[in-house]
Amino acid sequence: MTNINLREAILAGLLTREAEAMPSTDGFNGRKLTINNATFSVIATIYAKELSTDLMQRQNYVPFGFIACSDSHVVIAFRGTETIWEWIHDAEFLTTPYGFVSNAGETDDGFTDVYASLCTNPTAPSQRLVDSIPSLLGDRVSDTSIIVCGHSLGAAVASLFALDAVGNSVLPSCTVVYTFASPYVGNSQFAKTYDAKVPNTFRIVNRLDIVTHLPPRAAFNYSPIGQPYVLTPKDVRVDISCQHHLTTYLHLLSLQVASPTGNAIIPLDPECRLRSSIWQCCMLCLLKAPRG
Repeated sequence: MTNINLREAILAGLLTREAEAMPSTDGFNGRKLTINNATFSVIATIYAKELSTDLMQRQNYVPFGFIACSDSHVVIAFRGTETIWEWIHDAEFLTTPYGFVSNAGETDDGFTDVYASLCTNPTAPSQRLVDSIPSLLGDRVSDTSIIVCGHSLGAAVASLFALDAVGNSVLPSCTVVYTFASPYVGNSQFAKTYDAKVPNTFRIVNRLDIVTHLPPRAAFNYSPIGQPYVLTPKDVRVDISCQHHLTTYLHLLSLQVASPTGNAIIPLDPECRLRSSIWQCCMLCLLKAPRG
């Protein structure tokens, strides 16, 4: 078991936040992103059909992430989306066979549909993202550290991509995956296969983030994947959106590496700062209760 690299996790989170800031109509190709004194060049925009639910059917391709390279890293980042709340509202949590790797069980049907639509050219979507990786990365696959990351729905999609890419030797087994606020992705067989093939996966969860506890495991046989890294939100307002927000995750992670020597603490969204109240105190007291 590998210990989490918190600074690398924060780097992955910051790049995932860049993916969430992508314009909804234009790609990111050619952009330069400066993160923690490292410059990343975006070599491809990732497109996908967003999660369709009973509330809204989505057929158009939209920017869903990017592939970016620096001198030392390749990062494949997937953004979150507001449609995760529609998925929760629908509350069906149906599964479908994960057909990209043998003996990989079943995965959430909505997440799997989004994953199957991933491509780098929405005008020719028949070439899936995973099939584009060799030509996009070339020799970087063997001589550069590779990170796959995502938040919320993007975390689920990142996991589906990672198993496909690593399980089919498109990416090496040393690929590191950081997921932020991921829901459960698949059943116990999927988790077993995933953990065997993508061992360097870190599932970063906020204890009060409802999305990380869905779908209900007992009722639907969903199982977590990767090594959990649990955050305790002692200074975050008890609000569903605030607890799920990527910036909240980055703030809590930055507290883990902050020091008197000057490591920066990433600030919370101002709307998510803790406000004193009896309700807040009661909820925070629950954090001290033993976990079941």
